[in-house]
Amino acid sequence: MESIFDEDTRKCVECGCTQNNACVGGCYWITDNLCSSCLENKADHDLKIGPEYFKDVLQGLKNFEIRRNDRNFKVDDIVNLREFENGRYTGRILTVEIIYITDFEQKEDYVVFGFVAILPDLN
Repeated sequence: MESIFDEDTRKCVECGCTQNNACVGGCYWITDNLCSSCLENKADHDLKIGPEYFKDVLQGLKNFEIRRNDRNFKVDDIVNLREFENGRYTGRILTVEIIYITDFEQKEDYVVFGFVAILPDLN
């Protein structure tokens, strides 16, 4: 039986960080071998999001975005939603994966994409 006090031997396949030697600025495990900093760096898109919408995403109330499709969004794209308030980034980021996309009944060059948050591995 594994104890919570057993040594954590995970190592990020991208940057090599470990539980005891995290990335500069800190990171956490997304999977057994990928840290949050590396996932953030692998994103296909970085998008600004207002604090009221960011809060709704965090609470699980909002799982979609309506955006101009100037980036050619696709299913499976990884997106960093970066909270933006008063002309600057707050530092809060939520990484999501696009799981659905449509332009039905949207203005020209706009899409709606559904997403799921990529959450940390809490094991």
